[in-house]
Amino acid sequence: MSSDNRLDALAIVLHNVTAENDRLKENQEELQRANIENERQLAERMDAIDNQVHVFTNRVSGLVARIASVEAELRKEKKKVKREREKVEYYESRMNESEQKCGEQTEQREDAPPRPECDICLQEYSAHPDHVPRVLSCGHTVCDGCSLKMVISGQIVCPFDRKRFSMPEEGLPKNYEVAKMLCM
Repeated sequence: MSSDNRLDALAIVLHNVTAENDRLKENQEELQRANIENERQLAERMDAIDNQVHVFTNRVSGLVARIASVEAELRKEKKKVKREREKVEYYESRMNESEQKCGEQTEQREDAPPRPECDICLQEYSAHPDHVPRVLSCGHTVCDGCSLKMVISGQIVCPFDRKRFSMPEEGLPKNYEVAKMLCM
């Protein structure tokens, strides 16, 4: 090979190596730009992740505080329920005692003689104005309401013995013997 050919071949090789070198430099610059862009995107993602971590940390802190508040409310409500339960138990025991006493009193009343009542209307004598026991002149007793119904032209006829007598202006006297039986 001649030196010219050799020079030409070296010139071609040099040209190819230079072209390859230029292409490699462009690829290197492109890779550096891509690397810089990737680092920028990665930094943005890291910032976004940091922000999300901050937001989630705040949410978790808020939830922890809310849980503590709810637990405190729950403890208060449990105390209230306990106090109410104790009140219910107390009043139930009082009610049971009252029922027991009432039962004992009912048994005592069943043994007691019956309360006197008006033989006309069959209502028990009481402190009620219409049921106050009044004694007639003949000695029989009726309630005030029935005695007023028996007055005809200022005269009363006893329904038991048919005796007739005048109605006193101040009304019939109270039968204190019957009233005493009623503890009136």
